[in-house]
Amino acid sequence: MVEELARWKAALSQKISSGETVMKQCLNDRKVTRTNLLDAYSNLLALKENFDLLNKQPPLKTSNIVDLSLECSNLARGLVVQLLGAKSIQPVDVEHLPVFTEAEYTADYVSFPPSTFLVI
Repeated sequence: MVEELARWKAALSQKISSGETVMKQCLNDRKVTRTNLLDAYSNLLALKENFDLLNKQPPLKTSNIVDLSLECSNLARGLVVQLLGAKSIQPVDVEHLPVFTEAEYTADYVSFPPSTFLVI
């Protein structure tokens, strides 16, 4: 019984260590994503201010990745309308591309109990 508890303890310690590693990877991915979104936002805002002088963009309320991605999408949509008018935009085909980062796949793999996080 003591040996079984020791095995369970070792397995749990390994899960915790793997979880900590994958959490660091996810946080690093988030940091990179935020940096890239801030750069994209700045570039889109500069384009909007130069091509759409009548509509000023309100300042950002937050700089989290969800709000940044939404604002980038809104700016890009506005620029498309301003620069291309009524032309239709073809959606990008991403069906064959990976959806998740390596850290997200690892997080799903090491989760306890196994999750359905990556089931699409």
